[in-house]
Amino acid sequence: GEGDAEGQQQQEQQLGVPAGLHLDGAVMVAAGTPGSERGPAVIARVRSLVQGCLDIGGASPRRYFFQVLRHFADLERERERLSYFATAEGRDDLYRYNQREGRTVLEVLSDFPSATPPLDRLLEAAPPLRPRLFSVASSQRLRGPAAAHLLVALVSYETPLRRLKTGLCSAYLGKLSTQEGREDLVAVWTERGSMKLPRSPETPLILVGPGTGVAPFRAFLEDRYAALLELQGGRDETTQQQRTGQGSPREQDDQDAPQPPQLPQPPLNDNQHLTQQPSRPQAEQQQHEQRSPIGGLSSRPAPCYLFFGCRSREADFYYREQWEQYMQEGVLDPRCGLITAFSRDSVKPAAAPAAEADAMATEAVAAAGSSGGGGDSGKIYVTYRIREYGALLWRQLSEGGAVVFVSGSAKRMPEGVAAAFTDIAAQYGGLDPAGAAAFIRQLQLKGRYHVETWA
Repeated sequence: GEGDAEGQQQQEQQLGVPAGLHLDGAVMVAAGTPGSERGPAVIARVRSLVQGCLDIGGASPRRYFFQVLRHFADLERERERLSYFATAEGRDDLYRYNQREGRTVLEVLSDFPSATPPLDRLLEAAPPLRPRLFSVASSQRLRGPAAAHLLVALVSYETPLRRLKTGLCSAYLGKLSTQEGREDLVAVWTERGSMKLPRSPETPLILVGPGTGVAPFRAFLEDRYAALLELQGGRDETTQQQRTGQGSPREQDDQDAPQPPQLPQPPLNDNQHLTQQPSRPQAEQQQHEQRSPIGGLSSRPAPCYLFFGCRSREADFYYREQWEQYMQEGVLDPRCGLITAFSRDSVKPAAAPAAEADAMATEAVAAAGSSGGGGDSGKIYVTYRIREYGALLWRQLSEGGAVVFVSGSAKRMPEGVAAAFTDIAAQYGGLDPAGAAAFIRQLQLKGRYHVETWA
């Protein structure tokens, strides 16, 4: 948008003018490191280098930046201060001024206006502009190969000195225009992620995605929904052929051939296997009969369970309507496939309920809590919900072949979730602490427990 362009231009001018740079000028640039052979030189505009190589408005510079900057400060008091920041004695003061407050290159240059480093030293010492990676939150199988949805939370916070800071990439994306005829373009690329949806839709999924960590699971569940639509479409086509007496020549030939005995049909209820397990030969026979060679479906998908947490049901309950639709459609277990935790809406009961998970599963939707950490603050987190549904989850893990996926912040959430599943293995599997931990490690080694987090 125009406002974003003006802000970007202002940032560039703040950087370019003190350094005596002409942002529309051109320079020769060659790739390489000091002491090594350089690659061929190319011509680049200063503006392009500033925009594409330097994080001048987001990241805090390292101490080396202050070491370089002191050599170009004309005022003695600024040079002394920068020199002090570059020493071991000034490390604590530098932390309080720079890292704790999230100072940027632009802010440091504004605080030390007499320091005007040349472009080559600026490129050497300033933080590089690093790519921001996001999980794709949509399925190509459902939405087509040209669509890729992202779930991006706008980052905004106050520093200890009550200075408002915003995330560089999220603020940039939030200001892009979506008006028809004025759409902004963003440079993107795709990389292979670490989490892969099981090929067979008959594999149950246990998805733990607090906050924006739910993004890849929207893609997973959309893929399951697309498989369900394909199944329904295939059934409709088969029904129409049966009504008209039509079919392929191969199908007509097969009708005259001796027919094998009919196998027992799987239960219509997605979750009936929780209370009535078929024998191993029968289960293997049904599994072989249900799966297609390309990972399609000949029966309904296996149940999925989504554990989602955030601060408030009304503020950041991402994709709420879609999850509710998927419960109605059977993509998520209709009884308890959506298990939520809203930390600012509710607190733990005085005594945690010890009810059997199957009994709790008869409630259509789980209740409230938070975004995924843990602790004894009284707030409800997804880890609390995981333990609350321990009996059901243990059956899915020990008998149903379920796969666990965990996505979200790398702070405390992954360890808290792993501890919750370990407790479930101990309580419902009758394992001692060492055996429960070994069970979770085996799930990881077998590709049945995946974690994808970010700092």
